[in-house]
Amino acid sequence: MTKRIRLSAALLTALAMIGCSAASDDSGGTGDGAMSADPGANPGSSGDSADPGGTSGDSGDSSETNSPGDSGDSGDSGDSGSAGSTANEPPQEVLEQLDSSVDWSALTLVYDRMYSAYVEGHTFQVPVYVDGATIELSDWSAIPSSAVSFDPDPDSGGVLITVLEDVPEITIAARSGQIGGTAPLFITSGTPEQWAMGEARYANGVELNIDFDLAMGAEQFAMMLLDPNWEPPPPEGDLACNNCHTTGAKYFEIQHTPSQAARFSDDELRAILTDGTKPEGVGYRVLPDMLGSLTADELYTQYHKWEASEDEIVGLIVYLRSLTPEGQGDILLPDGTYVEPGSAPPGL
Repeated sequence: MTKRIRLSAALLTALAMIGCSAASDDSGGTGDGAMSADPGANPGSSGDSADPGGTSGDSGDSSETNSPGDSGDSGDSGDSGSAGSTANEPPQEVLEQLDSSVDWSALTLVYDRMYSAYVEGHTFQVPVYVDGATIELSDWSAIPSSAVSFDPDPDSGGVLITVLEDVPEITIAARSGQIGGTAPLFITSGTPEQWAMGEARYANGVELNIDFDLAMGAEQFAMMLLDPNWEPPPPEGDLACNNCHTTGAKYFEIQHTPSQAARFSDDELRAILTDGTKPEGVGYRVLPDMLGSLTADELYTQYHKWEASEDEIVGLIVYLRSLTPEGQGDILLPDGTYVEPGSAPPGL
């Protein structure tokens, strides 16, 4: 326990001296996307990363904007690029099935493009709300109508969509009187076997151990991190995503549930998992611009790039999409204390 406390003090001092980038990872205030142990990934930076786990996980990744239910990383605006902020005109074939008296381009759904999955025997949910408006539950609809169900979502003030059918694309519509908005919800089809492979990869037992010489004081440790010739130790193998992701993680508790990652396409999640790269415009939650000789991008790639079969990749994507939506909340430091995403720890 003493080691963890000393490590936290040193890290916090170093981050204060370096200047944490705290970019907004969450397009919806929920962190980016998918990913894994990003030592220092900004979990609250909503944003998500998404960012899938372990080396693959969204470390704070990734970035996310204040997604529904995400308490939001104040510094997380960097990942605003994924969540939509512009109303979309629905395709003509969709318009023909909607009330023609409604202006369906007037309202913006968050996210304006959503991604989920369908695997028999598993539940997939996506939180969604209308930017700047409160919509009655009865005024939400879908095409096809049988493909999803809607329930109130007190966290976002919107609804929680549950996927009921394996339909490649579903249109989600919300209206308030004579104005409305729509957003496509794309569904990835997976098998129970793929989902199980994703679950196994997510929690594969390969631990991240932040092991520095803590005999030095916090100031000396911070100076070491500022040394351009110093590099953090590389990860030992393909790290388990739950080193740094989900509630109860060993470090940080970065969320990359559908609250954060529903705005990321399968290709974007794949790039996070296999290339260690985030979508354009998505920042980091707690990584500084430089750590030793490595940039934030280089460090993120080091801890989020791994080899996998196609079934493992699909499995991890559908597994991440099956996580229970949850807002970011505070960041868990190595000493067991928490700080608000995007804010400086007390005393710094």
